[in-house]
Amino acid sequence: MSATPEYEVYAIRYADQGDALVSAGSLMLSASHEQMIPGMAYYVYVIQGHGKTIAVDTGYAPALTDRLNSRLFFSGPDGMRKLGHDPANISDLIITHAHYDHVGNLEDFTNATFHIDTEMMPIVEGTDPCHPFFRQGYGKRDCATIRRFKAEGRLVEHANVSVPWPGIELIHIGGHCRGQMAIRVNTRRGPVVLASDAAHLYQEWEEERPFGVFYDMKAMLDGYRTLSDLSGCKREFMIAGHDVAVMGMFPAPAKELEGDVVALHADPNPSS
Repeated sequence: MSATPEYEVYAIRYADQGDALVSAGSLMLSASHEQMIPGMAYYVYVIQGHGKTIAVDTGYAPALTDRLNSRLFFSGPDGMRKLGHDPANISDLIITHAHYDHVGNLEDFTNATFHIDTEMMPIVEGTDPCHPFFRQGYGKRDCATIRRFKAEGRLVEHANVSVPWPGIELIHIGGHCRGQMAIRVNTRRGPVVLASDAAHLYQEWEEERPFGVFYDMKAMLDGYRTLSDLSGCKREFMIAGHDVAVMGMFPAPAKELEGDVVALHADPNPSS
């Protein structure tokens, strides 16, 4: 029996909410408004190995920077270029979910096949009869682009648990939105779980404090426990989707990438 392939996984921080602390209660339900924590960071990811380079999400469109009151370091695609990957040459891109900060630069990936949770499609296609509140995180242009990819035969839908490549699992975890995926990737130090927005912050996951934006509260809470099962309840194997702590937990792959990129397949930093 052949061994499961091992991949390299990189987290690229392309933006954040700045250096000022924010109230935990402003992000998580039931968290204290007296507790001050770092604001959120924004990430895209690259998975590479065994002849494949797979992008995960694309980041928000730079035009949204001021509206989001965030600090943009570079676009998601430019972050991938820092790693030496031209988005036009990436063969596959995983859309963890279709919120604006994850699909804002899809058109840079001109030759990619896109992968999405099938339960995301009713929102993208406008057939979900949900309350308008639940649709506010989706950009009309982004959804139109995804629909075009489907019409062109460049969109693959995945349900429940899917293994499109050996050693890479796409796992449906609802809650934050209807059709969200987490990704478990086999690396040399074991499987690493990219939670994306199934858990924005480590505190959210560890204390089961729901994030303030959700589609299904019970599914969100159940999702935290699914992430615990997938990661063995260990931070070093569970990568929270918007936590600035990720940047301090792992080393940069090269000195010139310090502060921008960390290698999630590498051993965690001793102080993390």
